[in-house]
Amino acid sequence: MSTKRKYHDNREDVQKVWNDSKHPLIKAKGTIGLGDCMAALNIAHFRSFIWQKKVILENHWYHDEGYQYHFEDPETIVEKFDYFAKFYEPANVEIKHVFNSPNKGLYKQRYQHHRGIIKDQDYRAWSFRKEMVLKEPIKNKIVMWRQTFNADIPKNYKRIFDNDGWNTIAQSLRNQGYTIAEIDYRTPISEVMYHISTCEATVGYEGMFHYVAKNFWKPMIIFTRDNISKLHTPHALLFARALKRQFDVTCLDDFPSVLAEAKSMINKPYKNMILGMK
Repeated sequence: MSTKRKYHDNREDVQKVWNDSKHPLIKAKGTIGLGDCMAALNIAHFRSFIWQKKVILENHWYHDEGYQYHFEDPETIVEKFDYFAKFYEPANVEIKHVFNSPNKGLYKQRYQHHRGIIKDQDYRAWSFRKEMVLKEPIKNKIVMWRQTFNADIPKNYKRIFDNDGWNTIAQSLRNQGYTIAEIDYRTPISEVMYHISTCEATVGYEGMFHYVAKNFWKPMIIFTRDNISKLHTPHALLFARALKRQFDVTCLDDFPSVLAEAKSMINKPYKNMILGMK
């Protein structure tokens, strides 16, 4: 593997290094970010799996159930949450929603009854159902997302290229024989699920659907100005300023080589452990 991380491949060894509270209840702040929602789901499923106990994930939303962030959104964030949760590899997790939450402390903390990280481990790791993950991808199909169509201007580290830059990258991939399926926040989540589940790899900025690709164990190429992706998607191939990796619109011009490196970074020990494979 290209990554320097050394992952454990069994629950017992993870238990030894995880300073986890083991609390049966996790309270999570519900946000409009799909990555935040799926991170909470992953943490709850991973805790249940590692300690072999029931975990209740209590999502606190600071709006009502029908709140729609943008009028063009095909679903509410709660509908997206519930949709993706249906396809998770099973664990003993019960999901509850609290709307118009009065929990002011959680609004600032993001989590309650959850703390810390596993050194050199990925406690946010989980998976969609095994049969979905192991499905053969469509050769040369690449899913891409960009930030230029977002309703709000994202943080600076997410704004890697302008629209012309992303167009240049997409055309470079097409010129090399790849088919591009572009998705964004206006794409119905059933289509997002289909395209990412059937693709060979994803290319995008830090955010949007990176947790969907993560839970399918897809090779990911992520452009970012921040190292936060090392926490959320440690098996992604990062083009990040801090890593001093070539960082312009030509960096995917030899995409077969980039794709091979991204495939080598898939966290096979964790994937096999979670899916019960040898």
